[in-house]
Parts: sequence; C-alpha cells; structure tokens
Amino acid sequence: MKKIIITCFILGLVLMPTLSKATNIATTFVAGFEGYVATPYNDHGQMSIGHGLSVVWCKSHGYSVTHQSKAVALKALSQRLDEEEARLNKLTGFSSLKKRAKIALISMRYNCPGLIGPNIRKFIQTKDWYHLSMEVACGHNPHGLYGLVRRRFTEANLIRLSYGFNPMSIPRDMDAFKSYKAMYGN
Repeated sequence: MKKIIITCFILGLVLMPTLSKATNIATTFVAGFEGYVATPYNDHGQMSIGHGLSVVWCKSHGYSVTHQSKAVALKALSQRLDEEEARLNKLTGFSSLKKRAKIALISMRYNCPGLIGPNIRKFIQTKDWYHLSMEVACGHNPHGLYGLVRRRFTEANLIRLSYGFNPMSIPRDMDAFKSYKAMYGN
C-alpha cells in the first residue's frame, strides 16, 4: 500500500502541471487509496464496486453492478470525481485554488462528502492555506484510523505544496491532532 501511495504522490507531482483538469490526476490519486474490487462488496453499510463507488450510483450511470474491469472502474471513478469537482466549484473560492489543493479536496469529498465543512470553507474563503492544510490533516479523523491518517496527511501535503509550505512540518502524532481539534473544533 505504501508503494501505491508514494507512486501516486510522485506521479501527481510530475504530471500535475501538464494535466488540464484536476480530476485527471485525482482519479489516480483516489484509486491508490481506495483500492479495486471487481465485484460488489459491503462498504460501511452500502454496497460498493470498483474503486469504492456505490452500486446505486453505478447503476444510475449505466455501469455494471455485478463485475467491473479495472479500466471500467477507473472510467467510472473519473466520472464520479468530475461530479464531485462540479459540486466543489460551487464553493466560494474553490475555482481559484491551485490544482494540487483542488485534488486534495476532491479526494476528501469523494471519501466523505460531509468533510467539507465550515472550517474548510472559511479557510478557503480567507485564503488561509496553512490552517486549511492543518484542518485537512488533523480535523477529520476522530477515531485515529491509521489508513485515514495517511490519506489525510497526503491530502494536506498536496495543499501545502500548492502554496509553498514545507509538507513535513505537519505534526504527525495524535497529541498534535488533539491539540489542533481542541483549538479549532471539528
């Protein structure tokens, strides 16, 4: 799994400046975290297929709900991320974000739409990139899940790289999470 994340991250750093749409690289980025399953599986109470796509969404968009090849799953994921980007474009300030920051927020929205809450909206509107990255890294993992920590830190690092901050300066321990959450809430 580490290889996939590192590969996606490096691929993103190399390809991002040349790709026109954020969802082109977001597809590779999200697929690296979501994994791939060709047949339907139970994913936290809903049936999913491919790269974590809801079976209901796939059926409503004309995709197979019994078996998906990896190529079809990536195409479906790309279409779904286009929809997520369109929803995020309605946020004040989202369209002016740099590409890496957009990819981070598209990934978050795909993973859990409710994560784009008032703090994230405020930091985007006020162009407070440091606190936006801290909110992404520290404000959205109430159970301290290791896989989610890696994903959120990677998303936060994309934001930090977009605006010239050192990505390694984000605190990496649960005490820092608790301190940040106590200060800014969830």
